[in-house]
Amino acid sequence: MIASFRRQASANLDEQGSRMRNNILEEIRNVVSTKARTAGFSLVIDTAAESAKATPVILFNNGDNDLTDSVIATLNAGAPTEPIPTEDKTPAPAEQKKPALGSNLGTSSLEGLAPPPSTDPVTGRKKDDKNK
Repeated sequence: MIASFRRQASANLDEQGSRMRNNILEEIRNVVSTKARTAGFSLVIDTAAESAKATPVILFNNGDNDLTDSVIATLNAGAPTEPIPTEDKTPAPAEQKKPALGSNLGTSSLEGLAPPPSTDPVTGRKKDDKNK
């Protein structure tokens, strides 16, 4: 039963990944096609492509007609500028890390680096308790 669930979940994830990849590739192809037609190109080649033996397909390219930056800028034009909010994953108080010593040195105050004035900096005892 568990193995069947894993197979089904894996198949669903594979299918979803394939759909997402195909949607992204379609969007890239549309932008590349539009830019290539506008520039009067008759062919666009992926210079990062590799052969079946993992060797480069393009051995030399001077980069004069490289559309990469323009395509990326067009694809990113509609992207959100702020990160998409996710679930609050703030660690529990016991898991929270203390700020690094001196992490607030850029501010005008060194608050947090010295003990409170009523405490002896060496022993940590209240100054009243020193003679006890």
